[in-house]
Amino acid sequence: MRATYIFFIILTISFIGNISNLPNIWKQINKRGQHSSDEINICFQCKKFLLNNSCLYCDYVDFLNYLDLRNNHICKDLNLSIPIYIFNASQKISKPVIYVYPKKQISVTINLNINKGKLTVVYPKFNLNNNTWKINANPNGDIEINNRKYPYLFYECESYFEQDTNEGFIVDDKNAEKFLEEKLKILGLNDKEMTDFITYWLPTLLNNKLSICSFQTQKFFDNLQLNVSPKPDTIVRIFLSIKKIDKPIDIKEQRLEKVERKGYTVVEWGGSRLKSQN
Repeated sequence: MRATYIFFIILTISFIGNISNLPNIWKQINKRGQHSSDEINICFQCKKFLLNNSCLYCDYVDFLNYLDLRNNHICKDLNLSIPIYIFNASQKISKPVIYVYPKKQISVTINLNINKGKLTVVYPKFNLNNNTWKINANPNGDIEINNRKYPYLFYECESYFEQDTNEGFIVDDKNAEKFLEEKLKILGLNDKEMTDFITYWLPTLLNNKLSICSFQTQKFFDNLQLNVSPKPDTIVRIFLSIKKIDKPIDIKEQRLEKVERKGYTVVEWGGSRLKSQN
């Protein structure tokens, strides 16, 4: 399943009970290839249109109305002149895995807080009421839950927040392996973590032939919060956004700061395959 990139089209359209505008709206949406649903939801609190089941802007979920473009029908009279935000689809956050390395065996609580998104896969399972793992962690990285050992914790999710690819690297299939080894070493992964990362993401870069690769910054992680107790001395979080391109483009090279691991450490890595915008 190919991940897709949240793409905003901002149009100002006046609805004054004139349903004859709807076929034209439909044509504009389809022409841009951004519409994958038959309905557009509208939040009557902040007056934004969405293709999602709840408003991502003001958390208003009690009442959403919609335009049914198939039947050219407005379900309620709208006297509005407002921006329309059209979402192609959610983005798949693929294989974030979490490693835990305490200085001695300890009990650790790890909580996931996903803003504007939802979990789709978790292993090993945790309490869905609070999205929290309770584990026993060992200095060698072994994670114990219910008398079983795991090398890491795994989850995937769908997100509705933007990934920044304004800065990054142009990577072709010939230098993809070297690129990953160099950048992941800077970002603080050890040999095992680096091997896990590369064996998962290298096939995507080889298949793309040419890609934009951007490592997401704190702004991204503010929407994908990882809360660990007791608090680690070092937290390493790496998230790689990959977008296939047909030809090289000018892009500002991303500056990566070298990560030094000290003491009790928690490491997380993941990524996303973004939809190409040709």
